[in-house]
Amino acid sequence: MKKNNYLQTRTGICFDLDDPDPVNVTLPDIIWALAHLPRFTGHAGGYSVAQHSVTCAREAAHRGMDLLTIRCALMHDAHEAYTGDVSTPVKKCLGDSWRDFERSIQYAVRERFGLPYEDPEAVKLLDAQACLSEASFFLGTLKGDGWPPESLGGLRLFGHRIWGPQEAMEEMSRFCDRYEVI
Repeated sequence: MKKNNYLQTRTGICFDLDDPDPVNVTLPDIIWALAHLPRFTGHAGGYSVAQHSVTCAREAAHRGMDLLTIRCALMHDAHEAYTGDVSTPVKKCLGDSWRDFERSIQYAVRERFGLPYEDPEAVKLLDAQACLSEASFFLGTLKGDGWPPESLGGLRLFGHRIWGPQEAMEEMSRFCDRYEVI
């Protein structure tokens, strides 16, 4: 009999990685983890997934997108609270096994918050634009393949200041309250 793999969360939940249950997905765990999880495998310093998520949601709101799209923008990487932020080049190396693993957790998170299983195209574009802006700012001249095309343009990064974990948690909590992500 196969034993499942579990991840213990900040709030003490044993999150089943093999058979994720939406009931075990909590906003406090997501906010805590994303505020402490660096983007670009840590190569952007302390720039967190939470700050990236709030940046995308702010831009969605600034562009006048509907409530569901803003929520999707805020929560598009929420599954990374359970998987970690694995960079796109690493994901490509891991192939289908990573994609299937990540998708099962992503679906559990999206089901928990009543979000569609696939991000709207507008959120995918915002994420690519944020990636381009963040990478250019934090990593300098982009080298190699795999970056979003520069023709997409970038996002405003709101001062280019890295939030500490506490500020990132507060900002993400504020956005969750404002856009009724519960």
